[in-house]
Amino acid sequence: MRKILFLIPLLVICAIPTHSYAITEAECSTKETQEECPAGCYWDRTGCKVCGVGEYTTKAGQTECTQCSHPTKGSWEWADESTGHTANDCPWTTTCEYNEYWDISGIINGSNFGCEPCGEHYNSTQTNSYPISGAGIISTDGLQYLKDAVCVGKVYKLDLQRNTWFLPNQHKQAYVKFDEGFAANANSGDWDENYLPQSAVPGDRPIKSFKGYNSNKDCNDIMFFTREESNGTIKAKFNQNWNRLFNLKDSEENTKQLFMCWENLEATINYLNPSGGTWKQDKYTMDDDKPDSYYKILQYGGSVPDGGMFSHYTCTYIDAAGTEKTCTKSTVTPETTDFVPDGTTVNLKPNFGDCPDGYWCKSGSKNPCPAGTTSAGGAASEENCYMVRGNNGTRFCDSNGCFFLPGSGNISFAPDTP
Repeated sequence: MRKILFLIPLLVICAIPTHSYAITEAECSTKETQEECPAGCYWDRTGCKVCGVGEYTTKAGQTECTQCSHPTKGSWEWADESTGHTANDCPWTTTCEYNEYWDISGIINGSNFGCEPCGEHYNSTQTNSYPISGAGIISTDGLQYLKDAVCVGKVYKLDLQRNTWFLPNQHKQAYVKFDEGFAANANSGDWDENYLPQSAVPGDRPIKSFKGYNSNKDCNDIMFFTREESNGTIKAKFNQNWNRLFNLKDSEENTKQLFMCWENLEATINYLNPSGGTWKQDKYTMDDDKPDSYYKILQYGGSVPDGGMFSHYTCTYIDAAGTEKTCTKSTVTPETTDFVPDGTTVNLKPNFGDCPDGYWCKSGSKNPCPAGTTSAGGAASEENCYMVRGNNGTRFCDSNGCFFLPGSGNISFAPDTP
């Protein structure tokens, strides 16, 4: 991120001339005409006079002197009382504070140079103030105090919140070094100016697609990082200026907090019949703002084999490659209260158990056997109900007492037929 201007120090070093000849006041005052008034002097109505401290002229016959270049940032002073300069090389001196660097970025465009504060998001490599001297725009002893040498960007932690209830333990973190870039740890020697480290980038989640990182948990403010895909890998690309990121309020000391943003995808829930086909198709979008966020499994309403009862669904989903896989919750029922679809296409296949003892089941309906009869598990009709002979069988009672049917074996229940 930092743009290092290598050419400026080189230009400054190469531009060093020998000092100009400083003419004396006597050499000016002896000249009687404007044409004779030499460089280092100027002509006014009273005659030829020497240029003052910090001034120069470069040729004869000038009517005014030009002020020598000098630092324009920070405090400075002329280094001596020399006058009569014939070039822009009047000596000066300045002192930069420990947290300032020597800024020569404006020399090429107009002699704008001097001591410049590193800024609030930098630490300084210096512990004391340091002097710099020069003449005009030339200063060789300040080149070791350029910004890259003195000002080192501060490192901040990025607290990256998952921002959805459906991603437990998925908070991320990264580090950002001001004016340099992003890395996985605070002591990195390799800062990427464009992308968060891959360890800080969440993958897509069940029916939620990662969009980027926002400064607001509602994702309606500054989107600092946006989703970018390369070779099937999701990346988080930085797309705003530095100051907006670093001006975020710290959630704790030197920690900037950002929030994952998600696109809610629609899931198709296919409820299957035991023999194949679909008896019900449901659509669902998982939204954290819903008061009842989890998907509610529907009661089974498809075909049921006679003698059986619905037990549970076996859950599978179709992944991005089109492969059917088992859901995280492989077994679900209508009573499941925390179901999260694993993909945008989910298949729920019914599983059945036997009709319980004492009942007969048909078309999914459970019916008790007639009084005095019972059934073994899996009875498919009333005809499967029966009376049991013997002392452990069906007992009949009236006002005179109770008795069991004699003999052994079962007596099938046969309802009257018209």
